[in-house]
Amino acid sequence: MTAAAAPPLLVVVGMRREAALLPEGVAVVCTGGDPRRAARLLEAWAAAGDPDTNGQRRSGDAANRPSHAAGPFEAQARGSERRPAAAAVLSFGIAGALDPALRPGDLLIATELRSAEGARYPADATWSAALAAITGARPGPLAGAASVAADPAAKRALRAATGGSLAVDLESEPAAAFAAAHRLPFAALRAVADTAAERIPPAALAGLTAEGRADPLAVLRGLARRPGDLADLLRVAARSRAALAALARAVALLGRDLGRGRLLPLALLPLLLLGERLLHMA
Repeated sequence: MTAAAAPPLLVVVGMRREAALLPEGVAVVCTGGDPRRAARLLEAWAAAGDPDTNGQRRSGDAANRPSHAAGPFEAQARGSERRPAAAAVLSFGIAGALDPALRPGDLLIATELRSAEGARYPADATWSAALAAITGARPGPLAGAASVAADPAAKRALRAATGGSLAVDLESEPAAAFAAAHRLPFAALRAVADTAAERIPPAALAGLTAEGRADPLAVLRGLARRPGDLADLLRVAARSRAALAALARAVALLGRDLGRGRLLPLALLPLLLLGERLLHMA
């Protein structure tokens, strides 16, 4: 009698480039940077899985291969009729800084996910403490948003509305809401791309397909309309590379289980947070 497959770790990303950094064996939902779509995809996962991918296994950089199915899901096991429930949910990828002290490549671990509308989703304290201890990431609250905070004024407003959140991304709020609804542990590991003082040009915002793939033609069309955005566009690309490199280093440190196999005692979390606060006061 064959033993039942262990529930997979479900990782929510916005881009295929982020998915390509993850180890084999995790299940990936790629949202294309659309929070509403993310919520729909996650509920489809819970209900029946994605009919477009038929349970394909991740392997290395399969998320970027042209032969890979076009659907958003990357499941743990090939050919399974029904995917087992997820063991936990991780939001993973780049983020925009809201805290002016943050720099490109800084790693962040969510202690709580906050929305501008007042929703609050606590992260799993034990898993988050392990992630922070292993990667050296800074713990703190992260913000969710319905769209990109594309300029410094929008970032300041979102930081104020979310009680001083460190950074913002478009996947963590739907991932946290899904985890809460299904009573699953939730964590978020994010790397800063743009700083709180930097703007994101429209051409950069257009450069992602609904499946999370890069769309160079859309970027060129946007640049043709606003050629003065070239310098900002090149800066955004460099910042994103720094963030992705930081995420790759974090994954190498965490290993195949992304920190789930090395959970710290919950009692250590206050000490970790105190140490982080003292470090940033120095």
